[in-house]
Amino acid sequence: MNPNKAAIYARFSPGADREKSSTIEAQIAMCRQKAEADGFSVDEADIYIDRRVSAASTDRPAFQQMLANIYQRQFPARLYVKDDKRLFRNVKEALVITEDIWQHEVEIHFCLADTGDPRQSDANWFMGIQFQVYAEMERRRKARETYEHQKQNALAGFSNGGLPPYGYQRQKVEITGATGIKKEKLSWQINPSTAPAVALTFELHQQGTSCRQIAEILNQQGYRTQKDNLFSGATVASWFRNPFPFAGVMIWGRHNKKRQVTAEEELVQQPQSYPGIISLELAQQVYQAHKNKDKKPAYRGSKYLLTGLMKCAHCGQRFVSHTNLKKKQYYYVCGYRNRRKSSCCNHLWVQMKRIEQQLRTEIDDYILAEGFLESYLQACLTDSETDQPTQAELIKTRQQQLQQCKVRIDNLVSALADQTLPQQEIINRLQKEQKQKVELQSQLDRFQSLPEQKVVDLGQFRQLLKRELDDQDCQKAALQGLIDEIKVYVDRRMEVKFKISNSPTSPRLANPADRGKTGYGVLPRARVLI
Repeated sequence: MNPNKAAIYARFSPGADREKSSTIEAQIAMCRQKAEADGFSVDEADIYIDRRVSAASTDRPAFQQMLANIYQRQFPARLYVKDDKRLFRNVKEALVITEDIWQHEVEIHFCLADTGDPRQSDANWFMGIQFQVYAEMERRRKARETYEHQKQNALAGFSNGGLPPYGYQRQKVEITGATGIKKEKLSWQINPSTAPAVALTFELHQQGTSCRQIAEILNQQGYRTQKDNLFSGATVASWFRNPFPFAGVMIWGRHNKKRQVTAEEELVQQPQSYPGIISLELAQQVYQAHKNKDKKPAYRGSKYLLTGLMKCAHCGQRFVSHTNLKKKQYYYVCGYRNRRKSSCCNHLWVQMKRIEQQLRTEIDDYILAEGFLESYLQACLTDSETDQPTQAELIKTRQQQLQQCKVRIDNLVSALADQTLPQQEIINRLQKEQKQKVELQSQLDRFQSLPEQKVVDLGQFRQLLKRELDDQDCQKAALQGLIDEIKVYVDRRMEVKFKISNSPTSPRLANPADRGKTGYGVLPRARVLI
């Protein structure tokens, strides 16, 4: 670090003709003059310039390069800046980075209102903070003022800049203000070379043509986007989501600073601001049609219905999906072996379509067969009658318990009146019995309000289950509800454990001959096509 060398940082904000009032050359000349007066020289390599960049953020190319050199201690002893606003307009960033610069033995000197070294006195530190607070306040006020000016400009039907809508080109309009001063404004005019593409797009949309097909037609006719690229379906769809600019409506503020779409009621929309390619009625019709569409993408049925159900009998890992897109082949493979071939000896590649079709046949022949659901329901009802008390029994039991509780309360009240037991002990027992009485009464009321069991329509249930298994959007959920797991053995044998069986109280692993008597359906090896 050369003690007689200094660096300069200069910056000006984006905006029309902003450089006229605060030129980079003027800033550099001012800083050079102060540096020479202090006995320091400035090399051209130590001049850092950011053009058309706001100080609201430190994300500036030259500023970041300057900080990197300071942190690497490859920087002169002093940094000259016109004023504190050239460096920062954000208090939080200013406090942190300013302290870092001083701690790296680089002195900051401002040509205007220099506050000195904040480490030397509290007054210098406080004065620097005051300037930074004022700079940020001024930035916020200016941003709000600019926002309101742009809003009023849009309400007057003029553009605040940016690319015109497709089919239009820039048009400078000269207006005369209330004081007689002439001002130049920006608007749009129809571009005769691209406007026919917009008209054709909305005409094809009215005929029911898809966005992708419209894009292909535009490309075939030689039209290109504003960036000279081919049209895509997504580009065409974006026109339909916001068709009003093509109807002569000036729209401003559609996206916020985070590029999020602004609420419709907060937009500035000024009709008849410039000639429209389509009618406003057509634009509203197209907008409403696309607005009413569900924003969420349509649910697609899962391609692999048995993921999460198939389990390797050798290593215990779940089978995962495996796809060969070139050959359009889809398989289930052991997840452990899929990651590392030497980890599991189950090398089966189960073809998706074959196993799913075979499993559906098994369900049709087993679960949906006439008589199975009836016998299963009867078994459930038998277990319910054997293991659980009926609703009438529960009500009778609670009534008896409630009556006994009332008798104990009466006895305690009598004992309290006769003073045959210690008073405090009687009160404690009485509170306990009254609490139990409230609980019993609550349970009794709940049991008495329960509806009677309704007869299950198994025919309707069977039809509903078939419909769910045939519906692509519901197939996987239906199988997840029917099947507990599918064990896949190395010898190509599979065991399907269903969640329902004819003996729900004591399921056991079945032999192939026992299929239909337990919760396991075994697919014989001769019927498995892998």
